[in-house]
Amino acid sequence: MTYITVLLLTFLTYFIGTLPIGWIVGKLFFGIDIREHGDGRITWRNVSSVAGAKTGAVVLAAEVSKGALASLLALWGCSEWAWFGELESYIFTLSFGLAAIAGQNFPLFNTANQSRDITCAIGVLLVLHPMATFICALIAGALYLLFQYEHIGYAIAILFFP
Repeated sequence: MTYITVLLLTFLTYFIGTLPIGWIVGKLFFGIDIREHGDGRITWRNVSSVAGAKTGAVVLAAEVSKGALASLLALWGCSEWAWFGELESYIFTLSFGLAAIAGQNFPLFNTANQSRDITCAIGVLLVLHPMATFICALIAGALYLLFQYEHIGYAIAILFFP
């Protein structure tokens, strides 16, 4: 993998992260701008409260998939060119994942209503350590159901991540 390829893939993963999935789903399937409804953000939680739980779950899955796709591109690139060992593949997986997370939280477009969500990060962690991420997601989901505040679940669940 050349440096130019790494740079291009980093930009690609950044732009994958910038995709406003909640806004796209709102426009395509409901004909609304999700930023004008609910809390005004394009997160899965706002889509869920405006368009229903099933639609929110689809947006959640798509947001997680953005981070997973970015990380899988890194793993594919490292295995395809076979220039890097296991340590380097983890470094590229994290760096491409961070590029997607940066794209989700700091997009070039739609800067007024950033997502500011950790769903993309969950996708990155899912590729790196699937079982630990699954356990932490169960903890976060249970705490969300208990407190109805997602950030409490995220904050406590991340403490259990190895």
